[in-house]
Formats: sequence, structure tokens, C-alpha cells
Amino acid sequence: MPQLTLTERIAESFTLARAQRAAETTPESVRKGVAEDLALSRQKADAAESLFDNGHPSEAIKLANESLEQALAAVRWLEVAPTGEAKATAPEAKRPAGDAKRAEGSDDAKAPEGDAKAPEGDAKSPEGDAKSPEGEAKASEGEAKASEGEAKSSGGEAKASEGEAKSSEGEAMSPEGEAKASDAAPSASDPKSSEGDAKAIGWRRTLEGRGAGRSLLDDVEAVVKATRASSPPRLDEQVTAEHATSFHRVLAARVAIDREIHPSALTPAQVSAKRRNRLALAAFVVIGVVAGLYFALRRPSGTYVEASAYFGNNDQFAPANAIDGNVDTEWVLPDRSSGWLDIHVGTPRRIEAVSIVNGSNPPHLDRAMREYTIEVWAHGELARSVEGTVPFSPARNPVRHEIGVDDVERVRVVVRSWHNLGGSLAEVSFE
Repeated sequence: MPQLTLTERIAESFTLARAQRAAETTPESVRKGVAEDLALSRQKADAAESLFDNGHPSEAIKLANESLEQALAAVRWLEVAPTGEAKATAPEAKRPAGDAKRAEGSDDAKAPEGDAKAPEGDAKSPEGDAKSPEGEAKASEGEAKASEGEAKSSGGEAKASEGEAKSSEGEAMSPEGEAKASDAAPSASDPKSSEGDAKAIGWRRTLEGRGAGRSLLDDVEAVVKATRASSPPRLDEQVTAEHATSFHRVLAARVAIDREIHPSALTPAQVSAKRRNRLALAAFVVIGVVAGLYFALRRPSGTYVEASAYFGNNDQFAPANAIDGNVDTEWVLPDRSSGWLDIHVGTPRRIEAVSIVNGSNPPHLDRAMREYTIEVWAHGELARSVEGTVPFSPARNPVRHEIGVDDVERVRVVVRSWHNLGGSLAEVSFE
């Protein structure tokens, strides 16, 4: 099976098509075996992390190594024989020995010995005819001896057959030994084996057949070799920084194996439920991103205003007061600070003139704009700039500036200086 590309992995994470096929084709006994071994692997890994965090790293390292071996045991449930069928479980693998013993105890195995006794009985029968004439008796005696020799020969053959039966029994026992050796091989592989032998490890072939990447398998294999080639420290004070690094690598390798074979521990119904949950989450995220972009990037259809700041962040002095058509409300800047007010025109249009009404912050009469600049923006560029100065006065006298610019998108009023405690602006309007 070819390794999955990045695109295929992303698609698989949402569709779970391969996981669905694995769940449908995995026998129930195999699925339960994978699920139980993975559960034990996770259980040991969680316990290892808890021990490591609570000051018992030596025991944590041992449990982490066990959790990795338990994950490899889960992979062995999925190893595929040359016929393409899943290997039998451990009890089934020992069947040849039982069959051989049954063959040893069967009548067929003992038949040659029983048959061997029959010719011996037949060999004695010619002696009963020895009372015939002397010549015939001698002939019969000779025949009897010949028959007796044949009987002994048959007895030898019977013993040979018995030896062959025992030989068959010994041969029948060999599959049991081979099955045990095969069953133990993955967990007792020699860490000093050559690179070529390492690539023949059953768990690696199984994971590669399920689409695992080669680099991932190389990393996992290196971790497996390292853990099997070294002994964990017996005491906590013997734990070094290298042991800690190895500990985290072992847990990462276990997670990588778990991720690759976890679908085989699920039923088809569980895979379908997981697919629905992932698709629902993906749809929720997409909708959230689209909505966020819409509200972040959309431009209001009408005229709206923004400002660099306003006094105390109090709505009584908010920038919207400068375009509400009421000269008794004001945009008030923080104490002794310059600032700007941006008025965005909903639909770009021609502006002939801009009028401003200075503030005074009644009833205190302690704030007003002094020096200012009016900037007119069209097509994303500064189209016109006008500067002015107004005296402090409680009177609401407008100051008009000719503009004459088409397709105006935005008008900015920059307060460069102020009277008394700070700047204030009562109203801005367009013609």
C-alpha cells in the first residue's frame, strides 16, 4: 500500500474513508485485541507521565518502555500472512501441536504395529500341517521358517512404522515451536541486527502497509532499538538528562503507533460517529472564520467616524458626537494631547466644502481646538489638505473651508494644538 501524501492525510482526517474500510474488514477478535492492547499502552503511558512529573523518573521510564512494547503488541494483531488473511491469534497458532498429538493417539498411528503381529500368528499355522508325509513336512517346516522370517521382517517393518509415527509426531511439534518463535520474535528482536534485518521487522511492514511515512517509521524504529539495547536506571538519582530526553521520545513513538492503528480498534459505527463530529467541527470553524472576516473587513454602508482617542473612554465625549448634527455634544480629547478624527463617507461622493464648529466643553469651558488640519482622501490618496486656527469661544460659530474634490472617501481632522486643558470639537459637516 503506498504511503499517504499530505493532501491524502488531510482528506483522511475529515472523511475517515480508510478508517471506515479498516473497521469493516477487521475481524472482531482482531479489533478487540488491538483495542485492549492500545488501552493498556495508553494506561501505562499516562501512569509514566504522572510518575515522571511527581519525582519518580526511574519507574516512569520503565513504564514508558512497557507502553511502547504494548503498542507494538497491538500492531502484531494486524500482521498479514502471505495469503492476505490476518494471522491467527496465539491459541490458534498452537493448533498443529494438538493435531499431532491426536494423530499420535489415533488408531492409524498404531495400525502398523497391530498388522505386524498378524503375520507372526500366521507363521505358526504351517506347523499344524507338519504331520503330513515326511517330505512334505520338511517342506512345510522350511516354509514355516520362511514365514517366521517374514513375520520377523514384518515386525521390523512395524517397528520402523512406529519410528516413523514418532518422527511424524516430532515434525508435528515443530510448527508449535515455530509459532512460539514467531510470536516472540517482534518483542525480542536483536537490537544489534543489521539495518537490512531491521527493515524486515513485522510491525514496520504492517505500519508501512497501512500508509505510515518512512521517516516516521525510521524514527520509531530508532527508538525501539535504543530502548531494547539499554537498561533503564534503577534509582531516581541515576536518571540523567539523556534519560529524560529518551523518555519523551519513547512516549512520542508510542503516540505515533497509536495514531496509525487506532482506526482498527474502532467499530464501523464508532468511525461514522467520529466522522460526523469532525465534519461538524470543521463546518463550525469555517463558518466562524468566514463570519469573522466578514465583520472585520466589511465597510459600513453609511457614514461613520473613528478617532485616535477620547477623554476617559466615556461615551459622553465619544467621536460620534462630532457628526451627530448637534452642536451641544462634543468629541473631547484626553488632557493636553493631540489627536485625529476620521469621518468615513459611506458612498464616495463630491464634497464642495467642509464646515467645523469648535468645542468649549461647557459648563467648564476649559477645552477647545486651536490649530488643526483638514485632510480629504479620494481613491486611497490624499487629494486636498487645509490648515487653520480658531480662537477659544463659547459661541458656536462654524468655520467653512472650500474643498471641491470628487469621489471623496474619507475626511480627517487633525488637532495639532489646543486651548486650556485639551482639545475639543463640536461638529463637522459637508456640503
